[in-house]
Amino acid sequence: MLQALGPFRPVLLAALFLMTGHGLTSTILSARLAQLGASAQIAGLVTTAYFVGMVVGSRFGSRLLQRTGHIRGFAATVTLAAISVLLVPVVSDPFAWMALRFVGGFSIALALLILESWLNIEADNTTRGSVFGAYMVVAYVGMTSGQALLGVFDIGSYEVFSVAAIAMMLAVQPMVFTVQAQPILPPMARLRLMDLLRISPVGIAATVAAGGLTGAMFGLFPYFASSSGLDTGGIAVFMSSVIGGGLILNWPLGWLSDRIDRRWVIALAAGAILATSALLLAGDQSLVSLVVAGGIMGGATAALYSLGVAHTNDYVGGVDAIAVGAGLLLAFGVGAIVGPYFASAAMDIVGPYALFAYTGAIGGALMLLALYRMLARQAVASDDKTSFVSLSSTTPMAYGLDPWNAEEPADDGAADAPT
Repeated sequence: MLQALGPFRPVLLAALFLMTGHGLTSTILSARLAQLGASAQIAGLVTTAYFVGMVVGSRFGSRLLQRTGHIRGFAATVTLAAISVLLVPVVSDPFAWMALRFVGGFSIALALLILESWLNIEADNTTRGSVFGAYMVVAYVGMTSGQALLGVFDIGSYEVFSVAAIAMMLAVQPMVFTVQAQPILPPMARLRLMDLLRISPVGIAATVAAGGLTGAMFGLFPYFASSSGLDTGGIAVFMSSVIGGGLILNWPLGWLSDRIDRRWVIALAAGAILATSALLLAGDQSLVSLVVAGGIMGGATAALYSLGVAHTNDYVGGVDAIAVGAGLLLAFGVGAIVGPYFASAAMDIVGPYALFAYTGAIGGALMLLALYRMLARQAVASDDKTSFVSLSSTTPMAYGLDPWNAEEPADDGAADAPT
């Protein structure tokens, strides 16, 4: 396996540094807003701005990158992302932070589009599974490493923002010094969101719910933790549990969904989010309770996204995985944009623990929908189901790395491009 990953090491190393800086930035911004006494709604709007930038970058960034190429485009976009991080402690206006987070989201989306398209184009069917698995592990390790760095620095210091920016800039080095020829970014087909909704209501609902939960977790969980009195180390441990849960629970839930009606597993994951949220609202909110709950909710949310994608692919059959992925990412983006705003508004009106009422409401609604749809539509036959794959909610190019994209990339004479 390590030998097969050799040609992809520069890209994987770049992803590790980029996700480390990205993971650190997401947490410190939210926690810093709580320290400054900003309202939860401001924190929600800052988070919303980031995901708006990600959706715009993911939807339209390929047109820009086709002009610049992978290496120059990566250097430019990561530099822009690092600048947006360094400017945060320079300007004190939260509304300026919204603009910076939009730029950051747009830049990160383009950078990930470059990394994932490079892996997708250069991987063949013999290495695709190993490459995708390594990429997912690297992404989780990078995000978790960012939380570990949080425990070393003061959230209010300039140094912590500098470290996040440095980690991002380190991602540029393996890319610009690689001796490998850069591939050509192909055009991306798309499926309309309404078409996918008609094909798989539960699949789309699961991806929208995953977006709404992810936006709240990464945009408001650190805010909640800081406003509740947790110190920097406690926030780092709490957020590490959220990310680690995604790494741990994704695969067992996916394995189960390949063997029974996938909607049962979606209902199970949604029910776990509902139950955990209810327990936090009613009981102990100590660090231990938050860590356990964070792990369960983080793991269930990460699984919900991949389960929604797999369930949708059970029904679309034969359609380009990248085209399906573009539509599903738009659904995820809708949830991630809208969700944090409503969650933060509830926190300002009711109190910080309204955040868990929000997560519980999403879990409960999705659970009921999945159970209802099992009565309205028969399950897909086992032989017709696609295999579950743990997916990242980043760019459509990630979908070209999974087993659904079984076609060999076409040879255009210069580089391999997905069909």
